[in-house]
Amino acid sequence: RGFLHLPLLPLYGTGAVMMLWVSLPVKDNLFLVYAAGVIAATILEYVTGWGMEKLFKVKYWDYSDQRFQLNGYICLSSSIAWGFLTILLTEVIHRPIEAYVLGLPTGISLSCVCAASVLFAADTVRSVKEALDFAKMLDAMTRMRAEFDDAQVQLALLKAEMRDRAVQARDESRLRMELLRSETTARTAALKDEAAARTAALSRRLEEIRQWRQDLTGKVSFYRRGILQRNPSASSPRFARAFEELRELAEMNIDGARYRLMDLMSNYQGTRKGTLILVFDAYKVAGNTGEDIRYHNIHVIYTKEAETADQYIEKLAHQMGRKNRVTVATSDGLEQLIIRGQGCMLLSAEDLKEDVERARRMVEEERAKLSGKGKNYLLSHADQDTRSYLEEMRLGTEKGQEKGEEKTAGSPSKGPGRPHGKKR
Repeated sequence: RGFLHLPLLPLYGTGAVMMLWVSLPVKDNLFLVYAAGVIAATILEYVTGWGMEKLFKVKYWDYSDQRFQLNGYICLSSSIAWGFLTILLTEVIHRPIEAYVLGLPTGISLSCVCAASVLFAADTVRSVKEALDFAKMLDAMTRMRAEFDDAQVQLALLKAEMRDRAVQARDESRLRMELLRSETTARTAALKDEAAARTAALSRRLEEIRQWRQDLTGKVSFYRRGILQRNPSASSPRFARAFEELRELAEMNIDGARYRLMDLMSNYQGTRKGTLILVFDAYKVAGNTGEDIRYHNIHVIYTKEAETADQYIEKLAHQMGRKNRVTVATSDGLEQLIIRGQGCMLLSAEDLKEDVERARRMVEEERAKLSGKGKNYLLSHADQDTRSYLEEMRLGTEKGQEKGEEKTAGSPSKGPGRPHGKKR
């Protein structure tokens, strides 16, 4: 964990040096050593946390859930720990390490320092660049989300405006229906054309925003994922929504999640009628021509190169939405607008999750009813006459033997009392 890729923590290293620098002059007084460590380390932690958030738009540690904290950068419990660590450092750790380092030959000391400095500098440059790129991505995703929300609002207002204007035009035209019938038709057609043009412009803008979003999320590289994975407590109050979306992308195991989803949908399809189609993005796979495979009882689609899953779903909805009852599961606001325009029904991701869970519980309940309670014995489902007869045969009673002879009459017997004439 930490800001760098190498097992180096600059904050802790700088903190240790500062602790020694402020505490060694008063090392004979433990109270002053403790107080110096608390004050110096707390100031360093606050300044570093504030500076990193301003520069990289991310809090790499956050004490907001702790008591007696200040802006999430420092807290009382951490400052108390710094004081005790200062005493441990000055009284126990520093002295043997100081003696060992001072005893090394000068050439070896300089070589180690130079090698560590070069590695540290290279790692710092790369990590800072990645953190700055990550900050730009957060800012871009936040602006993209704001533009997307604004476009959705404009589209809703446009629909309301066109509806009101159409109603107004009809009301005015009723008063002069006979004289202005042709005018009404012309005005209605003009309104439709205007609405179509403005809707098309907004739809193009929404499509551009969606493509922008896909490009941004596609840039979450291995190293950017490493920033989040090395700092699990990091947060970004200013860009909270975009930060959580990128964190989810960073923690996702794509292959494992894909097959897990396919299994869930296959089980879910077993409780539903119709055809279930699951679409995955493969638009960045060079030379990919698309693939339609049968996975158990569902269809799994991998889109072709330069075709996103959203584009495939929109095309399929356009082809099938008018003639079939089609339900599309998506929580993407833009996709919902487009799908609704194709005459399809919508299901959010959360609603789909709840429906899948309901189907799973229903299957479990049915299986529990079939299996019954307690242990399942061989004769549990046999009728009463068969159970009584076999019990008598087991006990070796005369009545059971007589019944056995009656049941085996007319057929060779392979053993005393074994029935062959009728299957039970």
